[in-house]
Amino acid sequence: LVALGVEPGDRVSIMSRTRYEWTLLDFAVWAAGGVPVPVYETSSAEQVAWILSDADVRLAVVETSAHAAVTESV
Repeated sequence: LVALGVEPGDRVSIMSRTRYEWTLLDFAVWAAGGVPVPVYETSSAEQVAWILSDADVRLAVVETSAHAAVTESV
């Protein structure tokens, strides 16, 4: 995450089902000094846009190509 440019205080969104890797990424964001921003996997494009904008997300991590398509569309 640090190599991707995440700095202390940066927000990193996580759009994924509840799974082991979600927890690992959550802890990795904290370890890098970032702030995890959860996004429900069932969120609409409008909800994703509001969350990412409101939280001022710097990096978005997604689980599937469908999640990527929704995130990229906003």
